[in-house]
Amino acid sequence: MDEVQRLPSLLNEVHRSIEERGLRFVLSGSSARKLRHGGVNLLAGRALLRSMHPFLPPELEGRFSLDAALRIGTLPIVLASTRPEETLRACIHGYLKEEIQAEALVRSLAGFARFLPVAALLHGQMVNVSSLARDAGVARTTVNDYLEILEDTLLAFRVPGFEARLRVRERKHPKLYWVDAGLVRAAKDQLAPLAIEERGPLFEGLVANSCARGTTIVGSTTSSTTGRPRRPAGSRSTSCCAEESASSPSRPRRELATARRMQEGSTRSLSCLEFHVGCSCTRSLRG
Repeated sequence: MDEVQRLPSLLNEVHRSIEERGLRFVLSGSSARKLRHGGVNLLAGRALLRSMHPFLPPELEGRFSLDAALRIGTLPIVLASTRPEETLRACIHGYLKEEIQAEALVRSLAGFARFLPVAALLHGQMVNVSSLARDAGVARTTVNDYLEILEDTLLAFRVPGFEARLRVRERKHPKLYWVDAGLVRAAKDQLAPLAIEERGPLFEGLVANSCARGTTIVGSTTSSTTGRPRRPAGSRSTSCCAEESASSPSRPRRELATARRMQEGSTRSLSCLEFHVGCSCTRSLRG
């Protein structure tokens, strides 16, 4: 059953059928936000949660093209389209009309429409809620709600800043990543050939999504953070821009300098991602 969030009362019948008849269901939808905030039956303990993401590079095998992945993304409906740019525009338009307006997720559709392209500009960037609210022309508390909507509707996710120890209050801003490069460019209404300054953030987003989605697929509960923490002497690092071995202490600095040079002339910087999922990310980014 698709778009189950449109008929929340159906979940009570699903619950009853599971308990009394032992039936199995596959329930899909584009957002669980309305269900969670509506006090409906969420089938706690009886349902397994799975997320369907855009294609990963290994899934496309020989059909994968880095240039195409950065330009139009890897959504199945876009890759199958003969006019991918128009399909991406239709996705964003449909998202605003069918997901946001029809589901009454926001009070002001105009405010969310102003927020969307500004949020797209922050793809791969640290998010300062106050600055984002000022640029979008909406209240700070409203921006927090809008960011949660992006996450609840599976369009984006945030990666918290690295903290050496647990703190009651977050001191570092998180980074925002959209789930697909094509959606980012469509939200900004920039579907022309790739500009040089776009490649760095879009590539970083592709790496971040591959790591995050790979963790989801294998069922790992490890977390990811951004930043480059200080490394104790003799320790091993999993930073994407750092060398695992401590035998060459100058190597991380050289790689970080190279990453910075890649972004000269751009308003964005390619920051290191700290993922606690082994050294595969390190090899992917250097490759």
